[in-house]
Amino acid sequence: MTQPPIHIVGPGEGTSYPGLGTIRCKIPRQLTGNACTVLELRLAPGEGASLHVHQHEDEVVLVQAGSCTVGHADASWQLEAGSFVVFPRQTAHFFRNTTDAPCTLIITAVPGGLDGYFAEISAAVVQQDAQAIGAINARYGITFLEA
Repeated sequence: MTQPPIHIVGPGEGTSYPGLGTIRCKIPRQLTGNACTVLELRLAPGEGASLHVHQHEDEVVLVQAGSCTVGHADASWQLEAGSFVVFPRQTAHFFRNTTDAPCTLIITAVPGGLDGYFAEISAAVVQQDAQAIGAINARYGITFLEA
């Protein structure tokens, strides 16, 4: 019986997305049979994602370094390095670096697919195609509730 290959992704490795800051795909869905996608986000002070909902993915977020504010419309929490939060699909949530130092998040999306989303969004951002961004969000079931 042939064993599937083991994949190792080192620091600084993975797929980056032009126009989207420091999001890097560490493990694409193809390596896990679409079971999950793993992303690394390095957030400068003030950066993050506004309130949004994923229809198809649960997100497990690890604060790898620094601290980050996470929450939903009614509450927020300041998470320190080593903390996890689970955002179930169809639950509005946000995350933002509200400190004056960088932070790093590791996001595991279950099932996989956010790597495809970020690849498509990246292309639309580089082309400055706002109409395409809306269509991509709709196709991937991601709705932003505030700017």
